[in-house]
Amino acid sequence: MPRCKKTLLAMCILLGASATLAQGPASAETHLTSAALHAKGHPRLMAAMAQWCGTATVSPIPLQEQTQRLQAVEAAYQRERQAERPDRARLLSHVVERECAAFQETRVFGGPVRPVWLLSQLRPLKPTTAHADGLHVRAVATNLAGPVVGSRITFSRGLHMSCFGITDVQGQVQCTLLDTHPHGPGAEGTHEEHEGPLVVNLAGTVDSHRIQLPTVMVQNGNGHRLTKKR
Repeated sequence: MPRCKKTLLAMCILLGASATLAQGPASAETHLTSAALHAKGHPRLMAAMAQWCGTATVSPIPLQEQTQRLQAVEAAYQRERQAERPDRARLLSHVVERECAAFQETRVFGGPVRPVWLLSQLRPLKPTTAHADGLHVRAVATNLAGPVVGSRITFSRGLHMSCFGITDVQGQVQCTLLDTHPHGPGAEGTHEEHEGPLVVNLAGTVDSHRIQLPTVMVQNGNGHRLTKKR
């Protein structure tokens, strides 16, 4: 790979990169591509990636230490993921550093082949079908490789209202919120049981080539934010 300035390293490997992530087994170059795509548009993260990935020569660090580094970064991601309000910028940084660690580990002789990590995004959509009580919900899940296909998305509101579906080829799911704890004829339940923000939970998917990371979005009257995984 030709030498690049630190802030331009990611731009040297982006051409046709999304297709690379979506097909075939992971390799050292696939991890490098994933890191670059996640860092794209974030100058500080691109500069950090240049240090974390260090593509000039094979690192002299022993394989065992490379593996320990990767495990430490993955543990840091999980701690942030489990925080009360995960910070997406920190999650993104951990994913880029993890992909660089996997890149370094994979290209060491005898290094294992690791699945690529893809940070997923959720976006609410206007339902395509009208519903009398306004409880029809819809969302789309995507990542750098495109739509997240075949992953479960669960919607919930209040204590008892929920529904779920599996993402289609466009990464979309829609369903109608139902009371999972009905109270019988004439019983309406409490405000807490049926009202509140809409929580959208993407389960993510795992195979031998890539891990499409789970994520959660909370939507209320002022938009949505990340919060603790339910």
